[in-house]
Amino acid sequence: MAGTGTTSIRSYTFFRDATIAAPGTYVANGPFAFVDGDLTPFLSASVMLINDGATDVWFSFDGVTDAFRVRPGEPITHDFRRARQVWFRGTAATPFRFAAW
Repeated sequence: MAGTGTTSIRSYTFFRDATIAAPGTYVANGPFAFVDGDLTPFLSASVMLINDGATDVWFSFDGVTDAFRVRPGEPITHDFRRARQVWFRGTAATPFRFAAW
């Protein structure tokens, strides 16, 4: 179990550096469960998505409802967002980075 190094409070992080696998649908691009380095699932406190592509990327916390649209070159951070998994959709091969903590 990884801690912060100075307290007994555990540090949870999830990071995904990826591309959209299939165009237009959440079904082909998730769900991705929030698990830390030793595969412990966790409930997020905040999330961030950075769109490194040339087209929009959307993400969802339930695989149906759009939570956000992130335009090309744009980062978005959502603090106080409690979630356990995420789905993505957009144009195939669009690169993005996603983090949850």
